[in-house]
Amino acid sequence: RRHTDLDAVLAARPDAVLVHAATEAHPELVTRLVEAGVPTYVDKPLAYELRESRRVADLAEQRGVPLMVGFNRRHAPGYAQC
Repeated sequence: RRHTDLDAVLAARPDAVLVHAATEAHPELVTRLVEAGVPTYVDKPLAYELRESRRVADLAEQRGVPLMVGFNRRHAPGYAQC
């Protein structure tokens, strides 16, 4: 499901979350998810600044929370035909 309110998402205690938002929002959103212990997949890039990406990745590692960064192409026409 699509959500626009992170507090509501966290209150629902999801098993995992896919973050698809503007890049400048990624660090704050992902930090809150990781702090809540929610496994998170976020569209690339994790952040505009390398130090911010490292901070979030280090937090996930320290907390033992799965954090994945990727490039979701499942709806791209070439991929959808497969």
